[in-house]
Amino acid sequence: MKNWVFILFLAVASMSCQENKNEQKEADVTAELKDDSIKIPESTITTFYLIRHADKDTRDVKSEDPPLTEEGKKRAESWAEYFSNEVINAIYTTNYDRTRHTIFYLARDKDISAELYYPGELFNNQFLNKVQGQTAVIVGHSNTIPQLVNRMIGEEKFSDIDDNDYDNLYVVTFKGNTATAIVKDIN
Repeated sequence: MKNWVFILFLAVASMSCQENKNEQKEADVTAELKDDSIKIPESTITTFYLIRHADKDTRDVKSEDPPLTEEGKKRAESWAEYFSNEVINAIYTTNYDRTRHTIFYLARDKDISAELYYPGELFNNQFLNKVQGQTAVIVGHSNTIPQLVNRMIGEEKFSDIDDNDYDNLYVVTFKGNTATAIVKDIN
């Protein structure tokens, strides 16, 4: 019995340490964004298209990773069509079925392998340096996409997306180190 109590104690302690690490990572990202040590030439334009995953199947309320509905699959195809005339250099997606399938057709059509990301760790100076001068598509979730846009522009401008809204396209444009953002309703 004592062994089980000790194992339980270790598990709780480990989870607590992990939460503290996650909080620290978030703080580090925020601090990095306030660091002006990276000077990107004003003539350099970097564009991010951020979208929420397509329509998810909500019939199984216990599923943490629901697939796309038939409507969602059509929407995924329409995103590929929407970006067909755009030069896309990189694609980023969270590691969920619905985000990976949302970007599948675009990645296939552009012959780009989508890179997995963790929402709290994606945007920092190292990432901005990596993609400067490029155009990237980022697929996420109703709460992570607006938070990421806000972090990119350095202000709390956008709130979480309504659970039934799958039509928003956020466009963040960096001219040098200066970011602007707009949201379009693509319907």
